[in-house]
Amino acid sequence: MIYISKQKPDKEILDKIAEIKNSSEWKRAENGDTKAIRQCFDNLPKAHIRKRILQE
Repeated sequence: MIYISKQKPDKEILDKIAEIKNSSEWKRAENGDTKAIRQCFDNLPKAHIRKRILQE
């Protein structure tokens, strides 16, 4: 297996995650309800994340 050195997420991503975790949808999601949690994180800027992953 190839080791991949991961970088810290950009501030934009960290801010968006914090925004999601403070949202009412996140707070309504039951612990372990992966479908509800996944729907919350579908709002992340995936193009930006993909670009970062390719750089790594």
